[in-house]
Amino acid sequence: MARGYRYLLRLILTGDWRYLKESYGQEGEDLILERYFGKDYRGYYVDVGAHHPKRFSNTYLLFNRGWTGINIDANPDSIQGFLKERPKDTNLALGIAETKGVLDFYRFKEGALNTFDAEIAADIRESGEQQLSVEKIVTSPLSGILNQYLPAGQQIDYLNIDVEGLDFQALRSLNLAQYRPHIISIEDRGNRSVEASLEREIPIYLKRNGYALLAKTYQTYFFVDSSKRDNMT
Repeated sequence: MARGYRYLLRLILTGDWRYLKESYGQEGEDLILERYFGKDYRGYYVDVGAHHPKRFSNTYLLFNRGWTGINIDANPDSIQGFLKERPKDTNLALGIAETKGVLDFYRFKEGALNTFDAEIAADIRESGEQQLSVEKIVTSPLSGILNQYLPAGQQIDYLNIDVEGLDFQALRSLNLAQYRPHIISIEDRGNRSVEASLEREIPIYLKRNGYALLAKTYQTYFFVDSSKRDNMT
């Protein structure tokens, strides 16, 4: 019997559910956020490359805790799901890049792999994943989108960026002097040690802008605004 089934059977037989935790993130990212902010905190998120309202979502657990926010994805089919499942959020079918323009968007049968990056798309095809289409998508900087859709005076407690290859470009499209998310999580493809990750361009960029590495999963890095880190209880 597989280990997972043995664990589930033990829970059923003993009724010991104390250590069972709900998570929707692909690598348990939402549990890191819950641990940091606490279960009773009600905040505001911006999810760039949101993909799905529940599956592989870093924000659905927060949504269930009473958070609200903005969900952005270049795939309009994904946003239809958000409009149905999270109607209180602001849900936008948009591409995010450093400048306004039009980019090729590679769509795959596994929607979590959709990307604007041609090299990553080629790697995905070589791995055997079925590509459905290449579409022209209008892109805009994240700051411009927030200027238009973020409620006046609203603090961003959590920014998630996961756009399969253009993550750093999406991050650079945010004016960190104007918008200061408390926590930023961002994917950096490839599994690296914490020590090696600190030498990558994303941590160096965020450190220069007043953020410190807080945590790391297999591919996702969490950074905290250094000026706010000590203010959480």
